[in-house]
Amino acid sequence: MTSHLLRRTGLAAAGLLIAVAGCTSASATPIPTVALTFTPPAPTATLSLTPAPPTPTPTLAPTPTPTLAPTLAPAPPAAPTAVTMADLTPPATCPAAFGASCFAYKVTWTEPDPAGVTLTAYAVTKCLAKPRCVAATTPITAADLYSLGTASASTGSLSFVVGDGESNGDGWVMSGSTTLYLYAVVVQASSSSGKSPFVVAWSW
Repeated sequence: MTSHLLRRTGLAAAGLLIAVAGCTSASATPIPTVALTFTPPAPTATLSLTPAPPTPTPTLAPTPTPTLAPTLAPAPPAAPTAVTMADLTPPATCPAAFGASCFAYKVTWTEPDPAGVTLTAYAVTKCLAKPRCVAATTPITAADLYSLGTASASTGSLSFVVGDGESNGDGWVMSGSTTLYLYAVVVQASSSSGKSPFVVAWSW
């Protein structure tokens, strides 16, 4: 039995050698070589962050203070128109200051807007110009005036009495112990807002 195993083993070994030899003698099939090409990845763009400029803080312009329109002062009253002076019958008994003889006169006018307006009649006690003592444009000062009376503008007239005498002016009045002569009579409108220009009613 031992010899039988040895013989089988020898046969197997011999068969293995023949197989190996057969493999050796046969032409080997070449293994293809794969050429690997390495493509590097595209460079990643580097973002450069530029900080945004600071947003300017708005400057608020100051709100202008509204300017109030000036309040216009009321205009003074208009000068009276249609001003005249007429003789009146003297009173039966003259005021004691004038003695036994006196003159009476009446001044009339029209005032465009008489509400709240008064009219004053003045004697001009100096002859201020020539040929007439007082013209429409003659400057008159307070020192040249003597009040003959005041009335509401709406009445349209005012009467007064002066002493009789024509040697100096057309009548006279007393201011204290001083005798003042009438060289003209002017009227003036006045109110709380002012006075009008003088208007000549009569002149010597």
